[in-house]
Amino acid sequence: ILSLVAVTSFMAFTSCDDDDDVNVVGAPFTVPGAYFEPQYDHEVVLGETDTEFTVTVNRSNPDGVYTANITSSATSTASNAATAFKVSPTATFAEGETTASIVVSFDVNELEPITPYELTITVADGEETPYTLNSVNYAVMYVPWTDLGKCQYTDYFVGTFFGVQNVTYPVQILEHPTIKGLYRLVNPYGEAFPYNEPGDYDASKDYYLYINATNPNAVYFADRDGNPAHFFSGMNWSYGQFIMTTMSTYYLKKGDAASAAEYYGTLKDGCIHIPAILCAMADYQNGGLFDRTLEEDQIMVVLPE
Repeated sequence: ILSLVAVTSFMAFTSCDDDDDVNVVGAPFTVPGAYFEPQYDHEVVLGETDTEFTVTVNRSNPDGVYTANITSSATSTASNAATAFKVSPTATFAEGETTASIVVSFDVNELEPITPYELTITVADGEETPYTLNSVNYAVMYVPWTDLGKCQYTDYFVGTFFGVQNVTYPVQILEHPTIKGLYRLVNPYGEAFPYNEPGDYDASKDYYLYINATNPNAVYFADRDGNPAHFFSGMNWSYGQFIMTTMSTYYLKKGDAASAAEYYGTLKDGCIHIPAILCAMADYQNGGLFDRTLEEDQIMVVLPE
């Protein structure tokens, strides 16, 4: 890879005939103050919870603070393309830094679903060179999750731990638009949880429990992309927020697939069974993990018909 610090490039080729030397000299160019690196496949898929994404802009000289002016435009078959995105008008490089971020913000409720938007972002005072780009194009699409309605959620973990009756209650559940078997439950330990009272949970935002059941014999807690992840519940009963995870998720995040295989949940006949749960609360046992790995379910989710 040629260094962008270089102002000129030179390549010399010598023929088999020593009397015939051919030198090819590249055209000189000056690296602009700010630029985009040549990349491909700028595609951004948005979900309901997204509000912004960032675009990286570069510079070759890390000295001093530098601010680049940014312009943008968007096209689409949607009628609101011109106003759909708000792009930072400047990108500021801190002292010693060669990258800066351009923030693209939006309201997904104002975007037309399953409709591509072509967003062009340009360094206003930049220029194209053989190795840098003055502008980049992003294909942006809002792909909402599919609302399946209400599942029947049974918690055997919290109830058993606190010595109260286990409960079953309805929770909104959605499925990923393209990853079948990846589910998102909305606030399972918020207002819907029968033992909660106002103040027992954070009502200022939604807390999503993602369950990866793409393999019905290897079910675990995940993130929005299906990767193993813990669940921050938003529920706090004076011990700190309940942070929950499956034993399989715990081991997958440690890279121990063999141990994870012993604790996978299952999806059978429209019912998700989670047999082993780990939990942590900041003010309980110094925030350490504690587990319940009884043979019966710890969490059960009956999918809507």
